[in-house]
Amino acid sequence: MTDYYKFCLLILAPFSAYVSAGEENLIWRNTYHQFGYGLKYQPESQQKTVEYNDAIDLLLRNGIKSLLMKKSQYLTGDFAGKKSQYVAGDFTVKKSQYLKGDFAMDPNMTVSAVCMNDTLTMIQDIINGTTYAFDMLDSDGKPGSGIKHGNLIWTGNHPQCKQARGPGFNGQMCSVVTNAGYSQLNLHLSFGACLPDSCSQTDVGLIVWDALNVTDAQLKVLIYPIGVSCPQDLKYARKDIVAIVVSSIIAFAVVMGTLADIVYIYLDNSGDKDNIQGRSDSPPNYNSIPASSVNDTTERLGLLSNIPKNEVLYGENPQSSCNSVLKQILLSFSLITNTRKLLNTSTASGSLTAINGMRVLSMWWVILGHVYGFLPFLSLGGSVPKQILIAFSLITNTRKLLSTSTSSGNLTAINGMRVISMWWVILGHTYVFNIGLLDNVLDFVELLKRFSFQGIMNATYSVDTFFFMSGLLVAYTVMKKLRDGANINWAMFYIHRFWRLTPVYAFAILIWTTLYKHWIWNGTFAMSMRQTDPCDDYWWTNIIYINNFHPNYGNLNKQCMGWGWYLANDMQFYILSPLFLILLHKMKYVGHGAMLFFLTGCLTSRMITADYYGMRLPGINTPLNHTHEAWADSSPLYNKPYTRIAPYLVGMWLGYLLVINSNRVRLGKLKLLVGWCVAITIGISIIYGLYGFYKDFPVTHLGNKSESIIYIGCTRFGWSIALAWVIFVCATGNGGPVNTFLSWKVWAPLGRLTYCAYIVHPAVIFYFGLTMEKTLHYTDLVFVQQYISLVVVSYGVAFVLSMTVEAPMLGLEKVLFKRWLK
Repeated sequence: MTDYYKFCLLILAPFSAYVSAGEENLIWRNTYHQFGYGLKYQPESQQKTVEYNDAIDLLLRNGIKSLLMKKSQYLTGDFAGKKSQYVAGDFTVKKSQYLKGDFAMDPNMTVSAVCMNDTLTMIQDIINGTTYAFDMLDSDGKPGSGIKHGNLIWTGNHPQCKQARGPGFNGQMCSVVTNAGYSQLNLHLSFGACLPDSCSQTDVGLIVWDALNVTDAQLKVLIYPIGVSCPQDLKYARKDIVAIVVSSIIAFAVVMGTLADIVYIYLDNSGDKDNIQGRSDSPPNYNSIPASSVNDTTERLGLLSNIPKNEVLYGENPQSSCNSVLKQILLSFSLITNTRKLLNTSTASGSLTAINGMRVLSMWWVILGHVYGFLPFLSLGGSVPKQILIAFSLITNTRKLLSTSTSSGNLTAINGMRVISMWWVILGHTYVFNIGLLDNVLDFVELLKRFSFQGIMNATYSVDTFFFMSGLLVAYTVMKKLRDGANINWAMFYIHRFWRLTPVYAFAILIWTTLYKHWIWNGTFAMSMRQTDPCDDYWWTNIIYINNFHPNYGNLNKQCMGWGWYLANDMQFYILSPLFLILLHKMKYVGHGAMLFFLTGCLTSRMITADYYGMRLPGINTPLNHTHEAWADSSPLYNKPYTRIAPYLVGMWLGYLLVINSNRVRLGKLKLLVGWCVAITIGISIIYGLYGFYKDFPVTHLGNKSESIIYIGCTRFGWSIALAWVIFVCATGNGGPVNTFLSWKVWAPLGRLTYCAYIVHPAVIFYFGLTMEKTLHYTDLVFVQQYISLVVVSYGVAFVLSMTVEAPMLGLEKVLFKRWLK
């Protein structure tokens, strides 16, 4: 095998491929430069030109170690003298440019002695053909085919590097990001460097810097590292232990609640024999709430119900309801019995053998007495312990989740709209979050020229759909109660909302900032996750729903769980909604005026913001002016409530309109035809209206000031108008096949998982991407497969989160706030 290693080394090592820079190499360099990777340089002399071209050839063909090995000090036998020369070398120029990157380093910093010794040992062993050293060389990230198509991520072989065992050190794969690349796409040349684990991230940065800088100290450097990440073992911190304890408590509560539910089902089946045949084909109906009310309009999940008293608990012969199987199961888990048998060292003999049977029978009697003494207490109709246990029951909660019955009345079309919008959100994020993992990103950019791809590019309008539906449901529910003369406890109005959203949200943040890091920590693409997590310091901003303003003015990339901006806006709209609802009920014209004032303010603020920052089509969220301001970097149009409230207000208006007309509005065929034509025209023009800018991508011209301001200012309002027509005709019985499709009962269970799916789906996408060992190669079929997989897994994780946190918390709400929820 040694000869084979040496043969491969002759192919990979630079001293065999470095002989000349002939016509082939010239074509290679020119091709590389042609696509603008930030490597263009005009040297001062012919000698420097040769050195520069040779360096580029080595990097492109053989990776970073080829540059390390090219340096003469590595290839001589006198390593002792060369080590000191390397460590004492002139790093001033290099580090001054290295400081432009993400690292703040002391200009006098040098590579540590242990790292230098191990690195030189590795290089010498590579030359000698040692197996471990060849594995480290072979596992380095090296250029593959398709550089012309954007293959700038050379991951290397992480498992092979980690398995390398050198003399006194092991291999570690460090990810290095350089300044070269496509700045417009935020895509940088990056590669994996397998180096000894005695090297710190700073050591690796210095070594890579020196390897890339093959010219003298006076030559301007053209490639340098701007980021280095070497995964280390992540130790469990106190917050991780807290997350494990909280998760364990929740799991224990779910197990106990489910076991109690099983016992209730058994007692119900064995005691109420007159009704067994009637329930043989369906789960026991121990819920006093009718099935039609399972899907409450404001909660989407009615999770707690009263269990009727079971007659067997009050019968004359309780023993007849328990058979030997249950007794044996209970006995097998008896801590008293097992401990006594374990610790008893004596054996019964002679005439005392009868004691064994007496002991067992007595124990069964004790257990039986405890069972029938404890369960009747839990099964009482108004018993708080019973309700708390059932709130955590996986059986009860799953049954209600999967129910296709809803209480939405005339608004059943919302179920389909909710699910489809959630799928649209996941579709957009599948493309956005994976673009940095492609080895043919320039082919992916060609998708922008497709007319059909505009629907994916404009997936952000799916969020406006959620704002619209949220406003609709709040107004519809509250206005119906006010119309019927019901008193509304406004304090509970807010408490319910906070309780509805926050526990599951807080638990997701806890897992995201603790255990989730352990799951992806050593992933090939997990460099960004190994940096400082904003959740460590700013998790509380999400819990009080101000994360769209603080920290960093609401910058999506610098806040805890960036996709939580939607929940902050939704809560802020919800807090404001009673102002409009009370006015609409008591002084409708004043209420309409207040809503119109806020709507006008929203549209005006969007236009003023777009004009101030010089936003021009097709970039509807990209500032071109005042880009140095912190506010410009914080998505001033995207995640601020005063620029996103318009769809919410339209939803509230529609809810009010449906209530005052009792969902009864007659529309003739002509009105329906005109309404559908207008709604479809508005929707299509918003989603596909920018195609003219992209069909000849890259964009050659920008929209003028007037059309840009009008489009940016009004499109989200226009989208909500189109949605309002769809729900209006469906709710009033004029929806026809559209209402049939959107009201399909299959949407109901999926709709109940929407909130949890929104919270977890980015984490699922990140997990898939960050733990991949290689880059993705984009094809339509690959991304279809990726998208379907992500949807299925996201809803699977959402189911777990809903059944363990969301559903139990809603059940507990009905226990804790029972007197105020009537």
